[in-house]
Order: sequence, then C-alpha cells, then structure tokens
Amino acid sequence: MENYIRVIEALGERIEELEQEVLDNATPDLLEEILEYRREMAYIRKQVRPVREVVRLLAHPDEELFGEDVRPHLRDLADLTEQSCDAVDVYREMIGDALATYNMVIGNKLNDVMKFLTVFATIFIPLTFIAGVYGMNFQYMPELRYPWSYPALLAVMTVVAGVMLAYFKRRGWM
Repeated sequence: MENYIRVIEALGERIEELEQEVLDNATPDLLEEILEYRREMAYIRKQVRPVREVVRLLAHPDEELFGEDVRPHLRDLADLTEQSCDAVDVYREMIGDALATYNMVIGNKLNDVMKFLTVFATIFIPLTFIAGVYGMNFQYMPELRYPWSYPALLAVMTVVAGVMLAYFKRRGWM
C-alpha cells in the first residue's frame, strides 16, 4: 500500500504543476496530459477503493480471523488505504479543477478573438455602406462633378473609422 501512496504522490506533484502551466500556456498538448492524468487517477481509484473496504472489514474489532498480534498491522494497513483513497480523491478534484481552468483560459482567449473580430466588423460596416452608396452607377450624383469629392469621401471614411476606434478604446473594448 505504501507503493500506492508513492505513486499517487508522484502523480499529485505533476498535477499540482499542471495548474500553473494551464494559466501560463494552455495548449492542446496540455489538455491531453490533463485528460491522461484524469484517466490515471480514475484507474488508481478503481484499484484502491476495493482494497480499502476489504482491509476495513479485516481490521474490524469483531473480526476473529486474525489474532491480537496482527491487529495493529491491519489497523496500519487500514490507515494507509484510507490515506491512499483520500489522496486519490484530492488529486482527482485537483485535476478536475485544472480541466475547468483550462476551459476557462481557452474561453477567455476565444472571447478576446471574438471581441477583436466584432470591433473589426463594426468599423467596416459603415465604411462598406459609404463605399456602396458611392459605388452606385447613377448618372446624376452632384458630388461626383467636383475634383475633391474622392479625397473628401476617403477623408470622411477615415474620420468615421477613427472616431469609432477612439470610442472603442475609451469604452475599454480594445
């Protein structure tokens, strides 16, 4: 049973490191490692739980199968199995937390990308409208006769984009 505890603690040390790695750099490889540790802890849990029940029954004071000289060893074994089960439960919970943190970090990255794309599209919607209006082929558009109408249109579009960018920055959206 002491070997179980050593293995569980070795896995637990790596699980504790994973939490910080998730915050620093959440990659698909890290997700694979988290899921692998999750499977490993589930496997260990399946192995340790039945042993705990058997040892608990054997260490029970009413059990007459063993003599009094063996009982202290059975109680020690029961304590070790209980400690192993508790450690497995703690590390399973920690790996679940690491997985939740990974999902949160990935969600935040996705939100940042979506925010950028939304701001980008929002800026270009009015510019596309202006370009669409002046791209129509009407014969009588009075402002087309002036030599400065094209630069003026570009200036208006630049001002619209600049005002929108300034507004988004002031609101903290960029």
